[in-house]
Amino acid sequence: MKHLYLYVALLSFCCFPVKMQAQGAIVDERVELTNIVFGLAGIPEYSVNPMRGYTEEVKEYFKDYEEHPIFEHIWKMRSEGHVSYGRIIGTAFCLNIKNGRVLADTVSVTLEEAGEGQWSKENFEIYVKLLDDFYRKSDFHRFFIRNKELYKEAKSVIDYSLDMIRPEWFESFIGQSLEMPDVYVMTNSINNFSFVPEKDTKFPFSIFMSYNGQDSLMFYYQGFPVVLHEIMHFYSNSMALPYFPQVEQSIAKMSEQVWDKMAKLAIGTHESVFTEWFTDFLMIAYLNDNNPDIFRQSLMRTTYTDGFFWTLRLWDFLKEHFYADNETYATITDFMPRIAECINFTGNDMEHVMAECEHNIPYVTSVYPLPGSDLATYGKVDSVTVRFSIPMNKATGVANLKTGEGVTPFINTMAMDAYWKDSTTLVIPIFSIPKSGTCGIILDKWFTQSVNWLCLKEDYVIEYFVKNKN
Repeated sequence: MKHLYLYVALLSFCCFPVKMQAQGAIVDERVELTNIVFGLAGIPEYSVNPMRGYTEEVKEYFKDYEEHPIFEHIWKMRSEGHVSYGRIIGTAFCLNIKNGRVLADTVSVTLEEAGEGQWSKENFEIYVKLLDDFYRKSDFHRFFIRNKELYKEAKSVIDYSLDMIRPEWFESFIGQSLEMPDVYVMTNSINNFSFVPEKDTKFPFSIFMSYNGQDSLMFYYQGFPVVLHEIMHFYSNSMALPYFPQVEQSIAKMSEQVWDKMAKLAIGTHESVFTEWFTDFLMIAYLNDNNPDIFRQSLMRTTYTDGFFWTLRLWDFLKEHFYADNETYATITDFMPRIAECINFTGNDMEHVMAECEHNIPYVTSVYPLPGSDLATYGKVDSVTVRFSIPMNKATGVANLKTGEGVTPFINTMAMDAYWKDSTTLVIPIFSIPKSGTCGIILDKWFTQSVNWLCLKEDYVIEYFVKNKN
């Protein structure tokens, strides 16, 4: 999902926006302070940001405070208590910025709720003291005010997605009305976090959305599924967890196959694998019903990029037995016993499930002229024909052929000249070839995609040599 396109029509999505909340996304100085400080400390989940201009501005503004003791304390907490991901940003709600000072405020939100048990009271008290010192000495508020237009833009972009959410779907599909949580803007991170409060706690319904510096239209493709995912947590967790004991062994068996991908998503337990997957599953169902233009790539991202390789089989099961049987199952909640049973069935059929996933990844089945051959022996060569194992996304394949390092390109051959003979056959015109030496091209894996938005496993090199051309 690294490369996305803007030419898909938004007609069905944009015609009937539904305003969900008057305030929209919220810009909160406590949230930005927290994520910037942990970013400056070098905590990985808070130090990667595609908004390079903003990142550089942060580093430049706070460069005189690189040795501030708060950063040493942050890494001490990290090593001792593993404070990470949402357990960090959640503590922004335990702060109060008043009269130019940062103070602890654990009345409205307790430290246990916000930090999910990862923060000790002693560590938090030291942290707040150091944070207050950093805030005052660096004049953080001045930096925050200076970037208010950026935060305003970030808010408007996220509001674009929030306004498009259809509340009636939640009622008809899940059987519950949509209660929109508060959404906070966070501009110094690529990660998104949600907090699903336990019943009867004081913790506010809140999700934090990062902002990657794109306009509303581009955010629709990359960000809208993320917005949905975080909001779905407020429904998926309570729906999935009662069934976890029933599926625990199967989830454990399946997740072991892709535990490295789970770790990258900060998923550390089998229970969290189950809830994260089911959250994605609800998101996919929403996109299928409301946003078919981005449904397919989200389905494939969940299956392959995120590592939930059983998703395709479960999705086919849902289509065949839930969508087609409204009389027996009024909502997905009614269908949960069947989903749990299908997960167990799938967990006992791992060999075939893995084979099904592998089959969906495209690969090259033939190239003519054959790579590694002497083009001088072929007579006239005016094109290279590449055939793939499955139907391909023609637009992406045509637009993104490029020259590889160390390979001499065919003279005057450009990506725009390539065309698709049919859904599996790409033809690359050749206008001239060198009289001797090597020549060739590379099919970039990210841009050579199937109709299901799956890429080649690796860049594909097509290289020839010309021994002696008359």
